Amino acid sequence: MAKRDKKDGKEYEVNWYADTAMTVIFIVQIFALLRHCQQRSKSEGDEYVLAQMVAGIIVLVCIIMMCKRIARSIGTWISSTFNPIEDPMSNPVLLSRFADQFWQLVVHVSMTIFELAILSETNYSWLYNPDESWIPPPSRQAVNPTIEAFYQTQLCIWVATGLSHKFVDERNKDYYVMYIHHIATLGLVFGSWTCNYTRIGVLVLFVHDSSDIAIDMLKLTNHLKLHERKFFYICETCFVSTIITWAWARGWYLGTMLLPSAAFGSVRGILKGEYKFPGLKDKYDQYEWTQFKSDEEIDALTHDQLIQVGTLFYEYYTAMNLLLVAILTMNIYWYCLILKILLGKCKGERSADMANRVYTHLEREKEKEKNKNK
Repeated sequence: MAKRDKKDGKEYEVNWYADTAMTVIFIVQIFALLRHCQQRSKSEGDEYVLAQMVAGIIVLVCIIMMCKRIARSIGTWISSTFNPIEDPMSNPVLLSRFADQFWQLVVHVSMTIFELAILSETNYSWLYNPDESWIPPPSRQAVNPTIEAFYQTQLCIWVATGLSHKFVDERNKDYYVMYIHHIATLGLVFGSWTCNYTRIGVLVLFVHDSSDIAIDMLKLTNHLKLHERKFFYICETCFVSTIITWAWARGWYLGTMLLPSAAFGSVRGILKGEYKFPGLKDKYDQYEWTQFKSDEEIDALTHDQLIQVGTLFYEYYTAMNLLLVAILTMNIYWYCLILKILLGKCKGERSADMANRVYTHLEREKEKEKNKNK
């Protein structure tokens, strides 16, 4: 069943069943998060955890609205000043898309700075060797106030982002994929926060926030139609930057460094940090094959054995790794869209036309307008 909603005079199709199912899952996540904050307040004696989370979400929604208002003014000025002939921001749909993307840029830049500040405390050693994020194991890691503040900020951001995606933002062709991405990311951030897997979480978030800056700039310059020689190839430069940064960060680094660390390095690091300590090693004694006597025995474990240990003993191990694989899969999907635009550009098509046809509904809306005028 498909439902047609209207916004700014334009139509887009919504699969009611899929949209409702994802919205229910997202709302359940929010309630689970608030419930966890309430329980955390009681167990740790910090009565303000829940209040801080709710207040943070409200404040962030207000900041989003303010950013969008500012973005509309900025976009209108740039469009009328530097591209007065086309004046793309005179189109209310394009102006709305520009505002939606502008606040995303603000979030990604600010969070990247926050993440770099955290990573600088260890001289970026986690970035070069993600396995160091598991030493000592999370059960013995002291809570870092900076990381705690960062995580609470990220949770507020992803709740507000998901709500904005569902109820406010203009919808693109990847609406459902993006919705799943919001759900998966909120699950990862929430799960890693509850289990204190926050160090690897900082790395995952850094990879995505920093690489998103290039694509934010790409979308903004595309909406402003700052293409080709007339505008010094600003949009094309952002496009090349996106291809490079996404291939390295969201592809190679996430797939070959962070995922293996989360799946295998985590088990080795936690095992080596727990099997010698009374109280922590007791859980491993219930199976003969997990009664380790030395680090060499742990190093000799195969990938299958490491996965088995992680699944047996570590909370959310399976869920966290499956969500990471889902995130990587969606990154590949979006990268294929980027390459599709590149292929069209190589065939001589205009960048704006290719982007609209591959990513947005604007091309379809133009065809509808043409058909109406015939």
